[in-house]
Amino acid sequence: MLKDGGNRAVAEAYRILSANILFSNNGAPPRTILITSTGPKEGKSLTVANLGMALAQLGQKTLLIDADREHPMLHRVFNVDANDAPVATDAPNLSVVTVGVASGLVQSANLMENVR
Repeated sequence: MLKDGGNRAVAEAYRILSANILFSNNGAPPRTILITSTGPKEGKSLTVANLGMALAQLGQKTLLIDADREHPMLHRVFNVDANDAPVATDAPNLSVVTVGVASGLVQSANLMENVR
């Protein structure tokens, strides 16, 4: 992973991807990027973490939102407390919101009660 210094070739690939994303919209960086897939364990969290780090390293203020209510991972990746408010990481320009752990379970339980 980029924050650990990991594999140079992989790190460079994420930097190239982030640069391409920044210049893909006629010079104006996109305000929102969504990473998703059809199933579990396909690398979404790893991709989000590395792309977020690469964008932050380029000086872009970056907020990662882990919206997986059942299996959130980003709080573990960045070693931050699970919280439904932005939490700064050790990396400059990078914050994380983990809606799954802090509020998701309570909200899911309340939703199930309302359905019954």
